[in-house]
Amino acid sequence: MMARLTYLAVLEYNGKNGYGVYFPDVLGCISYGDTVEEALRMAAEALELHISGIIEDGDPLPERTDTIPELKKGDLVTAITVDREAVVA
Repeated sequence: MMARLTYLAVLEYNGKNGYGVYFPDVLGCISYGDTVEEALRMAAEALELHISGIIEDGDPLPERTDTIPELKKGDLVTAITVDREAVVA
């Protein structure tokens, strides 16, 4: 059975400059995209790379809390899921 990891991502609308992305439960994992679609794609890539580094370092995976920080107008929250096997392959 494939292990899947899911964390909440916050897409912060930066006006005309697109969306910055961060994961409240995965400190230091950030990304960016000019559109929502690009931001989501880049966020998934960033999460895979970040989780891969955590696993390679032998550190414990972050716990998912589902805590949503205070949002500003235009911000979005979504869950991003990555396959753990793909991360460590």
